[in-house]
Amino acid sequence: MGIRPRADEVWRPAFHPSEQARDRAERLLAELPARSATGGPLCVAHVGAGMRAKQWSAEHWRALIGRLVDRLGAQVVLVGSPGDRIIARQIAGRRPRAEVADWTGRLSVAELAAVLQRADLALGADSGPAHLAAAVGTPVVVLFSGTNNPGQWRPAGRQVRVCRHPVDCYPCHRRECPRAEHPCMSGLRPETVAAEVEGLLRQTACR
Repeated sequence: MGIRPRADEVWRPAFHPSEQARDRAERLLAELPARSATGGPLCVAHVGAGMRAKQWSAEHWRALIGRLVDRLGAQVVLVGSPGDRIIARQIAGRRPRAEVADWTGRLSVAELAAVLQRADLALGADSGPAHLAAAVGTPVVVLFSGTNNPGQWRPAGRQVRVCRHPVDCYPCHRRECPRAEHPCMSGLRPETVAAEVEGLLRQTACR
């Protein structure tokens, strides 16, 4: 189209939630039991993926969230579609911690955007909510499988970090991994993602 951005300019789309969506987000956030007690960051985790090839395991999610709660005093909100409730329950366990709230299936797209806008950080798979987080200006850590090329599909913005585990079958463009061990996602360790989350939170706090 002949558009030439400046060399120092990072373009990103912008999404502005409606006042109604923001009001709903405020009411929900006010109900979080541990938010005022911990004083830590509000982290919104999109635990779904849209396809099995991009899905991180419940065990990895559980380890990551436990680390964020224990080390940072984070309040974590799990979001996703109604179909993501199964993995959300696996992550939260039978006795969920007060610092982990399951909102899967409860938010419209606009309400999700409003919640993301209030968050200190968002994290999740290479899927729509990661792009939505970047579009409302929230720092985001994206868990990339070997399905797609991050250079082509990563959310646009300065405060975006990509986490991926290199594999020899990348990029496969498959909806389901044919390898039993699913190496691109099983090899992406919770401690690696936690380091990216902690580093991005430190960076944004200094601005």
